[in-house]
Amino acid sequence: MEIRARFVLVGLMLLAVAAGGFGFVYWLKNIGGLGERTAYRVRFEGSVAGLLLGSPVQFNGIKVGEVIALDLDPDRPREVLVTIAVASRTPVRADTAVGLTYAGLTGVPEIVLTGGSEEAPRLSPDGGEPPLLVAPAGSNVNWTDSAREAFTRVEAVLKENAPALKSTFTNLDTFSSALSRNADRVDDIMDGLARLAGARPGAKSHVVYALGAPPGLPVPDRLPEAQLVINEPSIAAAFNTPQFVSRAEGGRKPIFEDAVWSDTVPKAVQVALIRSFEEAGYTRVGRDFQGISEDYLLLVDILAFDIVPGPAPSAEFAIAAKLTTADGAIVAARRFAETAALAAVEPAASADALAEAFGAAAALLVPWAMEAMVTAETETAGADPVPADESEQTEESAE
Repeated sequence: MEIRARFVLVGLMLLAVAAGGFGFVYWLKNIGGLGERTAYRVRFEGSVAGLLLGSPVQFNGIKVGEVIALDLDPDRPREVLVTIAVASRTPVRADTAVGLTYAGLTGVPEIVLTGGSEEAPRLSPDGGEPPLLVAPAGSNVNWTDSAREAFTRVEAVLKENAPALKSTFTNLDTFSSALSRNADRVDDIMDGLARLAGARPGAKSHVVYALGAPPGLPVPDRLPEAQLVINEPSIAAAFNTPQFVSRAEGGRKPIFEDAVWSDTVPKAVQVALIRSFEEAGYTRVGRDFQGISEDYLLLVDILAFDIVPGPAPSAEFAIAAKLTTADGAIVAARRFAETAALAAVEPAASADALAEAFGAAAALLVPWAMEAMVTAETETAGADPVPADESEQTEESAE
């Protein structure tokens, strides 16, 4: 009897330990409702596939309860009523948002409660039923099902257009085969396009030179108050390139396969002229496409911007400039031409010589244009209006 009593006592102790362990886990996971709980009803429109009794409920990312009931509304076949129990301290209010999320790779659904303002009242029971939270439409969308539906639609579109797609791929194969057979001709076409754009055959890289304003331009005692716009200079086709150009028998031709200006010659000269005016203290100047409302317009024709070869090579820059009013009246016109000695016909020396010739011409053009604008402004300000009675006498005399 004593042996049996001892075994019974040991068995009871083992059962007590097991029950304690289960109770501890039950309390730790917080799924048994041991603490004070508050029940709420949640109404979803549509399917809540995968949601089970005991599924977790989270508030702002913290687990606060679980699902305790799942019901269908007989009067509303499209809706599902879910009853949840959460810790009473959970701040569920009238404006708390509710939804369904699918956590992890397995897509296990969970009910999610979010936020709510401090001013909103707490929910109270409705006719003896737990307070009701309404989930917005689409909050229970399962993105796995949505993706499956989207792929199904794509598959249907592909099946429907299979003949057209097959024809397209066949045409692409035919086109690629034709390109392969005519690869040499394609290379010739690309080389022709490159030459048309001004590139030299075989040129791989270039040294880029910039045309700048001459330094030390004097600032006049009086600057014009008007605004000046410099149009992109007109130029012969031989100069409309970023390459250096040399005079040759029968015309001009590009030189130096590995050297170019920072832009085409007309644009480089236009920018350098604007910088020259600014160097002289006159900043009311800009290009024609910058939206400046001009009082005066400087029209420039580039006559020469090239290397002159020979026993004593040189660089020549020549332009014809016309200063006009906004309505097209010519205020002043003049031709500027300057040359600079060239030590050797090579890129760096040629760039320096052309910049020197341009600087000498700009040093004359800038004060000439500003003086012409100041003179025109002075004459306009000093013109006295003709009195009305004198105007009438003049008209009578003319009759």
